[in-house]
Amino acid sequence: MRIIAVVVYFVIITSNLCSGQNWIRIHDAMIDRGKIITINNKRTLFFQTYGLTGAPFLGCNDSTIFRTYKLNSSTNKTFKPYNGFLEPFICTDYILTESCMFFRPDEFDVSNHDSGFVIKYYQSMLGTNCTPPHIRKIITSTGYSTPGDTSSAKVIRISPFQDNKIFSLINNYLYSSTNRGQNWIYVPGTPGNLRDVIFNPFDSDYVYLISSQNQNTMLISTDGGINFSLPVNFNSSSSLYFKTKDTILTYNAANLYRSDDRGFNWSLAGIGPGNFNCLEFHPSLMNVFYAGFGDLGLYVSTNAGVSFTLYNNSFAPNNHVYAILKDKPDKDSIYVVTGRGVYLTYDQYVTKIIQTSFSVPDKLKLYNNYPNPFNPVTQLGFGISELEFVSLKVYDVLGNKIKTLVNEIKSPGMYIVKFDGSNLPSGIYFYKMSAGEFTEMKKMTLLK
Repeated sequence: MRIIAVVVYFVIITSNLCSGQNWIRIHDAMIDRGKIITINNKRTLFFQTYGLTGAPFLGCNDSTIFRTYKLNSSTNKTFKPYNGFLEPFICTDYILTESCMFFRPDEFDVSNHDSGFVIKYYQSMLGTNCTPPHIRKIITSTGYSTPGDTSSAKVIRISPFQDNKIFSLINNYLYSSTNRGQNWIYVPGTPGNLRDVIFNPFDSDYVYLISSQNQNTMLISTDGGINFSLPVNFNSSSSLYFKTKDTILTYNAANLYRSDDRGFNWSLAGIGPGNFNCLEFHPSLMNVFYAGFGDLGLYVSTNAGVSFTLYNNSFAPNNHVYAILKDKPDKDSIYVVTGRGVYLTYDQYVTKIIQTSFSVPDKLKLYNNYPNPFNPVTQLGFGISELEFVSLKVYDVLGNKIKTLVNEIKSPGMYIVKFDGSNLPSGIYFYKMSAGEFTEMKKMTLLK
């Protein structure tokens, strides 16, 4: 009897559209990795599956599991890219167990300027009875691979400025290639026990090395990776997230850290409701961040990471967020990779709260809405003089709550919130702001 060495559990989902949950599932699978790569100066989402739900397992020829997919955000479709180059390495062993094993690339990257140039790394250490035997090497889409079968290269980074310059951590040491992966040389003077190498996408001179031996250590190069600084204090367990060439964020557990001098000095920027999984920035609203925390779902911050509020935790049946992509600044939608699918989420809430000024008013203030009367949209303004938990809610004439517009900690400044009464009848409504001991209510009129 033939034994298949892969176990897949199936759950059948009857619908991909859950209109009441503010999301559409565009890929139904069991997922454990998500990655965003800039290609042709456009940030692109990739993810890797380890099982497909609602379908039978077809054995060693199965084309549905342990795959790498790419998102086409223009069509909201996902597909297996690069003519099979990122397909899994499949080991078959018919001598002992008559089994098959699937191995996706452990790491891969794509050129920013040549979308046909892809580089990947496989690691599969299996018994000699496998056909083919185990493999550990770097392979490029142009036909080159590292010789032998001994290199461990779990990090590969193609320069966003020139794809003939690549860094990799081979056996936890920094190696470079200047000919698209044909040859690799050790970078002199760099330490071992590294866990990441990262290019600054805004400045070709800056390259960062993060130590795996001590999470408080980072080295910075200001000459493109030729020389590196002495170790810099770096309290992080994650990668680096570049807001600008100078402003970088990272996280460790529930703490978010920020540097405004390209990584040389760091300070606490905010605290999340749980341990961070991933971080994403709105491409045009400077203070809007998105994040995944543990198994809590998708959160949003409108104060540059000082605090986060729940955006969506209804991703059935798994709320663990592995990756977030916000690539359409003019549309209120976000792509989210969870443990059980890729979702397009949408909600007017994200772009409602806009900080219009960092000028600090001398006291808390709720302004008259404009226009008033309105049909069907009006703007509500408020100002706060210090860090406060702010609540702003809309009520009807009977005192029933219609909408919660703000319910979170806000940093000092001036804010505008849009209120849409499209689904409400004409009439008088009230909006009430509370912050600390401050409370104020004002009246507005919807005329249709």
